[in-house]
Parts: sequence; structure tokens; C-alpha cells
Amino acid sequence: MSDKKDTYVLPLLALERMRQMARSHGWVKKYNPLNLTKTEKTELPPIGDEVYVPSPGQEVGSGARPSRRDPKLFAVLMHRVMQDFRLDGRMSVADLHNRWEKIVGSRVAANCTIEKFDEKGVLTVAAQSSSWAAQLQMLSGELEKRIAQEIGEGTVKEIRIVGPSSAKRRYGRYVAGRKGFRSPGK
Repeated sequence: MSDKKDTYVLPLLALERMRQMARSHGWVKKYNPLNLTKTEKTELPPIGDEVYVPSPGQEVGSGARPSRRDPKLFAVLMHRVMQDFRLDGRMSVADLHNRWEKIVGSRVAANCTIEKFDEKGVLTVAAQSSSWAAQLQMLSGELEKRIAQEIGEGTVKEIRIVGPSSAKRRYGRYVAGRKGFRSPGK
């Protein structure tokens, strides 16, 4: 019986030596889908309580007590996934797009749309006319309060309001009609 045990141990030892050699040469890539550093990995605690072990050597599970092994609610797991993949901010921005008309009102929503939202928290709102851009500029403080109230504080750090851009005037040898419609004569 002891000979049979030794026959299983030797291949396992050889396999472990090969794995160590591959790690030392850098042939093994570690899978890290979130690109987290070691400190970021340890910051996220496991979901649930510690597994209850009645005495050393008896890993019977949690028994009647709650533990990490117990099934979790889907909402709890989705919240954890959103934290792990850092999707909280993106989901709140999508929520802002969906509820834009409710937040600003139907008249403002008909004339002003969300153009973009960048990673730094800057929301760019495009107005259809320069008068709407000026009106929104005056209401930007109230708009910031409403967005913070509806979506959450700190998601939108700055609001930039842009109006319609006029066509650039082109100059050059081969451009027809050098004078624009604003200037009289040739």
C-alpha cells in the first residue's frame, strides 16, 4: 500500500517543480481581469460572514449560521460586480440620460441635450441656440443641484454648456465666394 502512495507522489513533485520553474522564468501569466493591484484586491472583503467551524479540523460548513457559502440575493451580487468593475459612475450617467426630461423639464429637454460625459465627471450639454445656451448658463447652479439630488452627489463634477457652433469661414485661393453673407459687396 505504501508503494502505491509513493507512485502518486513522485509525479506530483515533478509537476510542482516544473510549475515553480515556469513561474521563476516568467512563462506563466496571472489572470487579472480587473487589473487590480494587490492592495486593491485585498480591499474588497468577501460577501457574507466567516464560515463557522465548530472545532479545528471539522470544516462542516456554516450549519444554521449565515456564512459566505450561503446563497446571495441577485441584487447583492450585482452591486458587488458593479463595484468590482467600477461601473457605478457609468450606470448613474446612463440613468441621467434616461431621466433627462424629468430632471430639466420638457421645454429644456426639447432644446438642450446631453452631448457627452467624460471620466473626469464633466457633463457637456449642447443647446440648440445661443439663447438657450445663455439661459442654461444662468440656470446651471439649479441644474447641478437637481442632478445631484436625482443621481447622487459627486457623479457630475462640472457642467459645460455649449451652443451651436457657427460654420468656420474658409479662406484660400480656391474657395468660392470669399465674402460671407454678413459683409456687403464683394
